[in-house]
Amino acid sequence: MRGQTGKVFGLLAPVLLMTGCGQASDQAGESMAGTDVTGSSAAKGVAFDFSYDFTLPARAISKVQRQHVTLCEQLGATRCRITGIRYDQTAPDQATGSLDLLLSPADAYRTASAAVDLVEAAHGQIDRALVSGSDAAGAIDGAREAQGDVSTQIQQLEARLKQPKLTEAERMAISGRLELLRESATEQARTQREAQRSLAVTPIHMTYASQGALVGESRFARAAAQSWSGLQDMLILVIVVAGYGIPWLLAGGLVVYLVRRLQRYTRSRRSEPDPE
Repeated sequence: MRGQTGKVFGLLAPVLLMTGCGQASDQAGESMAGTDVTGSSAAKGVAFDFSYDFTLPARAISKVQRQHVTLCEQLGATRCRITGIRYDQTAPDQATGSLDLLLSPADAYRTASAAVDLVEAAHGQIDRALVSGSDAAGAIDGAREAQGDVSTQIQQLEARLKQPKLTEAERMAISGRLELLRESATEQARTQREAQRSLAVTPIHMTYASQGALVGESRFARAAAQSWSGLQDMLILVIVVAGYGIPWLLAGGLVVYLVRRLQRYTRSRRSEPDPE
């Protein structure tokens, strides 16, 4: 049951995104089952980015990762490309990995759904599912509008440069302004290209981790592990700070001790009576 609920949340993340919900209960997710908002007309011009964190038995991670690679290969290079893959096994019962894919937008949701099914078939679960979206169409329109404004200003300044009787200072000022405007036009063109590219492909980032070594899959176990990790980090920081700070404290204490001894010696010399 828990695996099914996690699957529903992962598959419905686009719905939660489009409705403006940062988080939702499992019950709310189940009520929206089967909806693919990434293909909806309401999502036209939105560039999506999928991200999943999976927890599986250590022995199953490499197998599931290979199955996810096969999903991509079956689509072909024009519809899916692998941009990153990693697998680390630090112990027989501990392993981690990641996989980065670039898919055609039409294939992204179905591929993510199939990837979740494979994880659950291997007795794994979703720890985190996130689908973020950016208004690529708005970015393209904004870049085009900005390029139009910049182009108009460039034409006006170039016309001014052709006018006779301009002083050298005026020419330098106009030339400097033209250089800035041309750099701005180049930047806006780059923004437009990147936004257009984001609409053409949908990234899917998946991470894999072996199930917790404390108490299996329980949330308490994961919270305890995170707390212990945070405590370790704090202790390491204290040790590092102490390693750098203690020598300086000792040196400072020695200086204070010597100064006070010198002051006491000076006062004692002053208090001694002068010899007759």
